[in-house]
Amino acid sequence: MKKGLSIAALVIIVVVIIGFILIMVNKDRLVNMAVTRAVDSIETATLKSDQLPISKEQAEALFDRTRQKIKAGEMSQEKARELINRFREFYDDKKLDSEEIQKLIDTLESAAK
Repeated sequence: MKKGLSIAALVIIVVVIIGFILIMVNKDRLVNMAVTRAVDSIETATLKSDQLPISKEQAEALFDRTRQKIKAGEMSQEKARELINRFREFYDDKKLDSEEIQKLIDTLESAAK
C-alpha cells in the first residue's frame, strides 16, 4: 500500500515538474495568446458600441495592426499590461462610454506603432 502511494506521489510530482517546464519554455507564446484574446475582447466590446469615434473600418485596421505587433513579438509587456488593465477598468460595468473607447483607441494606437 505504501509503495503504491509512493509511486503515485512520484508520478504526480513528475507531472507537475513537466508542466512547469512546459509553461516556462512556452511563456512568450502563452503571453502572446493571452494578449491576443484580450485584444479580441476589446474589439468585440468596442465595435458593439454606437459611440465609436472612428469608423469601423479604421477600428478593424487598428485591431489588425495590434494583433500583428503581438504575433511579431514587437509589443512591449508594459504596453500590453496597460492595454489589458485599462480594458478591465473600463469594462467593469459591462459598458464602454465614448471617453473610455477613446482612451482604449489611444492606447491601441500607441501600442500598434
